[in-house]
Amino acid sequence: IRPIVFKQIKENFGGQFPTMSCGGAPARGDHIKFLSELGFKIISGYGMTECSPTITLHRDGRNIHIIGRSLHGGKISIIGDMIEAGSYLTLGLMCGAEIKVKNSPVSHMDSFFDAADSLGAVIRIEDGDITLRAEEGRFFSVTTAPYPGFPTDLQPIVAPLMACFSGGEITDTVWPSRFGYLKALSAFGVLSSVKENTAHIYRSKITSGSAYAPDLRGGMACLMTALAASGQSEIRSLDTILRGYENLYKKLRAIGADIKILDT
Repeated sequence: IRPIVFKQIKENFGGQFPTMSCGGAPARGDHIKFLSELGFKIISGYGMTECSPTITLHRDGRNIHIIGRSLHGGKISIIGDMIEAGSYLTLGLMCGAEIKVKNSPVSHMDSFFDAADSLGAVIRIEDGDITLRAEEGRFFSVTTAPYPGFPTDLQPIVAPLMACFSGGEITDTVWPSRFGYLKALSAFGVLSSVKENTAHIYRSKITSGSAYAPDLRGGMACLMTALAASGQSEIRSLDTILRGYENLYKKLRAIGADIKILDT
């Protein structure tokens, strides 16, 4: 049965088909389009997401042999980072300010907009520029899922947002134990509890504090909470955050953040 099933697939991939690589989440349409332009054969479907069994490399001494069809050049326009956009928009909500994020990947942010709508935020989108506003926020819940679901990378970002308003609930089905950052957020007054893969975030009085950035997104959550609090706070191990946010200092200062970088 196997030779019959894979006969046509093998022909499409140059006659040889030794391996298939699969991931757990579907690739975005722009990625598939670009890879197809390069000559990749992409198979997507139930149980076969993120498949690109087009090339196999093996080294024989100093020579590299390629099995599969040859590739060629192509062009792609890099879209904005929806996690970065979601972070700055959430910061604006936490601080009671309208922050406009320009050139945002709007078409990829539906799950974030759904969460913002559940909070009660007013969403304004104009030619790729996004502005959010919320005077009073409701209790809301998010459940992470592979794209196009709510990103697991955004769940640490919305946790302090929940604490600033009426609380909320986060269920992570992608990374069930991803709640270690809550200990760092507690240094700023964020109250929470965790049961299995669900975190309950309670309405909290946000205060200034000091904490180490526990990881990339958890560290950004700490920084955002510090900016939303009154008084002076300190975030250590900033390099952990900088690897995921380009020109972070410049962007934060552009929206009025009073932030200083100390050499230690």
